[in-house]
Amino acid sequence: VPHKDPENFLKSAEIVLKKFPETHFILAGQGELSNKLNSLDQKLHIQNNFHLIGYQNNSYQVLSALDLFVLSSKEEGLGSVLIDAMNAKLPIVATNAGGIMDIIEDKKNGLIAEKENPEALAKAQLNLMEDEDLRKILSEEAYKRRINFSSEKMAAATVKIYEETIKNTQSD
Repeated sequence: VPHKDPENFLKSAEIVLKKFPETHFILAGQGELSNKLNSLDQKLHIQNNFHLIGYQNNSYQVLSALDLFVLSSKEEGLGSVLIDAMNAKLPIVATNAGGIMDIIEDKKNGLIAEKENPEALAKAQLNLMEDEDLRKILSEEAYKRRINFSSEKMAAATVKIYEETIKNTQSD
């Protein structure tokens, strides 16, 4: 999906691999960009470290195999995949796109990089890869924050908005 900006992710991977050549990058999902991404990974010479695994029914199984979660979007709504990563207790690097900023607070429960900037995305990944304490702190804080985005909490907030709207309409 173009708005997820997987090209940015691949370009950041090229930078990370210069420092950590044994790193592997997994991209889940499918769409019209698959062929383009396969060409780009060859052009960047990262095809041995980049794995496009297609659509996955069980995201938790994929997430549990990761050491770090990266969301490289240039546009994003709520970013529910971030909630999944938080549930998996993963340290998170994400861009400053849309609703991501409502979920991830930079240096509190994840690291935020400028969108459409592979250098910034790579730098944030490297910061986490090089600092075990930071990874642990951010993943623990993300796990705590995930409760704010549970389906129960979101449903309760929606009901409250409806109730307030009805109350305000009746008092007019």
